[in-house]
Amino acid sequence: MSDTSNGLPSPSTTGATPAPPPPEHLAPALLDLLTAELAEQRGSDGPELAADRAPADLMALPLGEGGLGADSIERTWLALAVHRFLTLDGTAWDDKVLPARTLGTLADIAAARLAEGPDPAVSFATSGTTGTPRICRHTIASLRREAAFLAEVFAGRRRVVRLVPAHHIYGFLFGVLMPHVAGLPVVDARAAGIAGLPARLEPGDLVLGFPLVWSQAARFWTALLPADVWCATSTGPCPPEDWDALTALGAARVVEVYGSSETAGLGWRDHHAAPYRPFPWLARDAVDDGLAEAATGMALPVQDRLDWTSDAAGFRVAGRRDGGVKVAGRLVHAEAVARRLEALPGVAEAKVAPIKTPGGQRLAATVTLTADAAPDAEDRLHAAIAQWPAAERPVDVVVRMAC
Repeated sequence: MSDTSNGLPSPSTTGATPAPPPPEHLAPALLDLLTAELAEQRGSDGPELAADRAPADLMALPLGEGGLGADSIERTWLALAVHRFLTLDGTAWDDKVLPARTLGTLADIAAARLAEGPDPAVSFATSGTTGTPRICRHTIASLRREAAFLAEVFAGRRRVVRLVPAHHIYGFLFGVLMPHVAGLPVVDARAAGIAGLPARLEPGDLVLGFPLVWSQAARFWTALLPADVWCATSTGPCPPEDWDALTALGAARVVEVYGSSETAGLGWRDHHAAPYRPFPWLARDAVDDGLAEAATGMALPVQDRLDWTSDAAGFRVAGRRDGGVKVAGRLVHAEAVARRLEALPGVAEAKVAPIKTPGGQRLAATVTLTADAAPDAEDRLHAAIAQWPAAERPVDVVVRMAC
């Protein structure tokens, strides 16, 4: 493998597109998809299951009693979620999902679907908390192309330890497709928590996290990591101080991948001061300084403004075009949060902006109450905010009375 100035593989080393993964490799992504759907339907955290089950146990997991505990109505919602994830409408698998009673049956369907032609697609939801999440479809061929390149970027790893769900695009690429290409076992370490993770790691591990996880690690880890442990991060920028803390704790390499649900991966870097290098099939879009497919010139829906290096070999992210911010990996629009605050009783005006906290980027709000607001309006305001999703909830709220 040839080296570049940042120690990562040359674009010319990317090999042939690999075959799709077998059912047992897809089962964890389907489990995360179904538990997330059940949590949404039930308004709870979803079913509690033993972490990191053996593949045979996972394949045999019932969707109903003794497993996920889904009733007949919930199984309908689960079937719809699988339909959307695997883009099954109008396919031979269209009517085979609802009768499924085990996770293994769904995994068999998924593997068969992703192996057939014409080129199938996988759908991922955007991470936004404000507004309706968008569904983004990616062909399995394009995802496998990225997975093959990532397998070269992370060559030499012995295990993948994931702290991210596998049904979102980052977890699916790094925790399902890339390990399949590289022949690596995957350990789901989410249930055990991050506090004692260093003691459970082994030399050669690749740990999949995101900025909030790494902020927590930087603050609470005291034990050094084993030798030759790499950390991967995505979904938003990892603060430089957390990056440096991971290195001080013994991380042999930290790699940040830039991308989104809409675009999949776009570029990578292995130091926070370095520009991102675009993936080998991408190039600078001369029209709006975004990114485009190098072979066709087709522009990609990049949500950020990019500042390119003088030789157009790399770029830095200069903020979102739409004003959105990432909070714990979730996209939040401050203006939408302000409008939601203004819809509360007794609120005349609200201004919301991102702030930097020890736990990462959060929101702060200044709220002006109406002149005739009820005496308990401020208490009601805080009570209402406390019910909002954590990423959307301002952590610093200044309340004023209208003049």
